[in-house]
Amino acid sequence: LEFRRVLFRSKYENLKGPQLLHALEILQPSSKNDENTALNMLSDKNNETVFYAAQFLKRSGSLNRLLIETDMGDTDLVERNFKLLKKAVEVHEVSFLSSIKATDKPAPLYIGAKILSETGPRSFITELARKIFELPDNGPEYFTVYDEVLKAIHNRGTDKALFLMH
Repeated sequence: LEFRRVLFRSKYENLKGPQLLHALEILQPSSKNDENTALNMLSDKNNETVFYAAQFLKRSGSLNRLLIETDMGDTDLVERNFKLLKKAVEVHEVSFLSSIKATDKPAPLYIGAKILSETGPRSFITELARKIFELPDNGPEYFTVYDEVLKAIHNRGTDKALFLMH
């Protein structure tokens, strides 16, 4: 089995359609190489491929890590992780957004707000609004987060989220 996995790993870019989807199904959550393969597939133009990649990344915990371990000091990483996580949300993989409840770090809150201002379950906007409005003033990096949360509320927020602004 390991020999076949090594063989597949080097040829993912050559696989198309059902072959690629089957290959994505055999990825191992404990493998960093497989995680990198799925992250690359998350940028694919085919939504079915993106869906399978997002499902693997959910199982491996990678989507949660992409959100929670991002730091505002690395703007390139913030933008990269935003794009990858948004692709996951576009194929309805949103479970990682529940991590917003467990963090006060600005980068995950910012990424969550930026995603939710465009797509995803609107109920998470309420959770995000509650979270950001309850935080003490923690510095200038939170101004960007606060601004993005206000955009999310304006663009797609629920009545509950709007009420939290008052």
